Amino acid sequence: MKTSSTSTPRMQPMPPTTRELAAALGVSHNTVARALRNDPEIALATKNRILKAAGEAGYRMNPLVSALMNRVRRRGKLESSGEVIGFLTSYTREDRWRTHPSLSEHYRGAHTRAEELGFQLEPFWLGTGGVDSARVGRVLRARGIRGAIIGPVLADYHPFRLDWDHLAVVAIGAGFRQVPVHRITHHQTTGMQTCYAHLRQFGYKRIGFVSHLSDDSRIHHLWRAGYLAAQQVHGGDRLEIFFTGSYEEPEPVRSWLKREKPDAVIGTWVHPLLQELHVRIPERLGFASLDIMTAQLGQLAGIWQDNERIGAVAMDLLAGQIYRNETSLPKAPTLTHMEGTWMDGPTVRRQPGKRSP
Repeated sequence: MKTSSTSTPRMQPMPPTTRELAAALGVSHNTVARALRNDPEIALATKNRILKAAGEAGYRMNPLVSALMNRVRRRGKLESSGEVIGFLTSYTREDRWRTHPSLSEHYRGAHTRAEELGFQLEPFWLGTGGVDSARVGRVLRARGIRGAIIGPVLADYHPFRLDWDHLAVVAIGAGFRQVPVHRITHHQTTGMQTCYAHLRQFGYKRIGFVSHLSDDSRIHHLWRAGYLAAQQVHGGDRLEIFFTGSYEEPEPVRSWLKREKPDAVIGTWVHPLLQELHVRIPERLGFASLDIMTAQLGQLAGIWQDNERIGAVAMDLLAGQIYRNETSLPKAPTLTHMEGTWMDGPTVRRQPGKRSP
């Protein structure tokens, strides 16, 4: 008599993303995306090569998103449904999102994409750190708002009291982890390693990292992890990380510079402080930013996170949930990492004896 047996099914490898396909084929991400939607302007040989590689790798397009975006491309944007999407902020002032560099870019990207998809994006302030979230939650429910984007949160935010059972949510940034929601964030660890690697290519040997304590906590130490890993992978002298409690107090940074003697510094808001200390950049010290704002392109070297793109993708993710009627906490929340781009700028220069990278 034959006996039956069971075996644990083997996990199938995840199909590649379009960016991974592009990297493997040596073409741009845009070329792959256009070939997959059968753009007639892509050369036939290139298109066939991309389609063949995509099929062999098991790539499958999301039919819902593909159909939706094809309509957007043909018409520019979908007819407005009138449905409102909440953009939830919890910084120190109600209008802080308008002036905060990265938060305002997140909003612009999400707002533009929301209009393209037929939604209306509306800001809601949860109070500083979310202290007024319960009242805002009642407003959202009363107005029948089914979806919301949570903007980056403060390191010490209060628990958000929202109606999680009737709300589709996407959170921007690494900070919000109160409940399991889909999140999208810049890949901070890779961004730091990219910064460090480029500075090493320019010939810098003593590369320091300056960060605010709250930033380190808010992103769950991901920049710190990237910096320590980069020191091991890319070499150079190992300097002590400097954590400041305020970017308005220059003397502790001056003492750290004197003690550690870096030839380059990686950071975010530390650049104005270095200028206040009259540090000659890049003659005396190279500087690379971990978060170049769009308005700063060409003025600083470092990582351009493309915050508007992050906001747009957050809206795409949220729209998908709403179209599928997934208006509650997900059983398997996803984390989407967006990689930034290294941008050359006048705050770094090739070191003597080092060839141009």
